[in-house]
Amino acid sequence: MNDTENDLTRRLSGSAPEAPDATGWGAVARSRAARTQRLKVATGAVGACLVVVGAFTIPSLVGANDDATPDPTGPVPTSITPSQTATATTTDRFPKRGELSLPNGDNLIGAWEDGEVVGDPIVLGEIGGHQEILYAAHRVFIGPKTGKAVESTYVASGVRDGDRILQWVAALSPKSVEEPDGIDLYGGDKLPTGSRYRLFGAVPGDVKVVIRGEGGQRPVTESSTTMLPGYTVFYDTAAWNAEWDPTKLAPLTVIAGGSQVEVRKRSWTG
Repeated sequence: MNDTENDLTRRLSGSAPEAPDATGWGAVARSRAARTQRLKVATGAVGACLVVVGAFTIPSLVGANDDATPDPTGPVPTSITPSQTATATTTDRFPKRGELSLPNGDNLIGAWEDGEVVGDPIVLGEIGGHQEILYAAHRVFIGPKTGKAVESTYVASGVRDGDRILQWVAALSPKSVEEPDGIDLYGGDKLPTGSRYRLFGAVPGDVKVVIRGEGGQRPVTESSTTMLPGYTVFYDTAAWNAEWDPTKLAPLTVIAGGSQVEVRKRSWTG
């Protein structure tokens, strides 16, 4: 087992829900350890757990041709299901580790989504012939210590394989946001290769979301009010300014309704 696989195994095994997060899950860009722990426990997912085996490169991890316009492949069928064996309640705290083979012989490694997919996903691009999507899911599992059902609704990204989804990051937990404005953000850092950034977000209600930067403000790349009932879920991607500090998140502001938040203060990555 190589270092990457060891890291994935460590992240997918995690610690008990009641225990402090000792696995280093998520390089949180600001102090939101409690929220991060709730997301980890509820979804059983880990940030950036989609990894590459072989020569498959990082740009495809974060969307096909991140320097180009996202692939306009149309809406994802609403008949998509979490997995062939998913049920409304699972006794497993963490989803099963998954692996998806690509035509060129490389593999994607993540976790098979076993929650119930709700609403309409957004297509982000394509990876090795598979659609990369941003989607919402509802998951119920039995707490290992309490024996009681634990529920969570979250927004994650992953790739479609027929009627299954290989999840690589559970990015947002909109219903667990403690800030009064309810805005939840993930990402905004420079992608590992290429010259772009990607940001995911969710805000309560049906609102227009715009990004403000040095060059003024503009609408986000895409948003949806049908992915997660009661929320506007969005993603934004654009060129990374060469003058920005690559060790920090993009110096942008998200404006939604009557609220605005700075990406560097609210978003997180991991």
